[in-house]
Amino acid sequence: MGKRWFAVMGLGMLLGMINMIGVFSLGIGLIWSLPLTLIAYGILYRNMFGLEAATLS
Repeated sequence: MGKRWFAVMGLGMLLGMINMIGVFSLGIGLIWSLPLTLIAYGILYRNMFGLEAATLS
């Protein structure tokens, strides 16, 4: 994560803002923003630490 620190921080800030918009819409927007956040962090983890092609099948 050393070289991508700013990208990870930017993603966190962007997802935080999206979640705040979801909170400000009386919490109804969290129905979409929380799954989006979890999926984005999952993809980030997969891309940073990787999976071998042999383990995907």
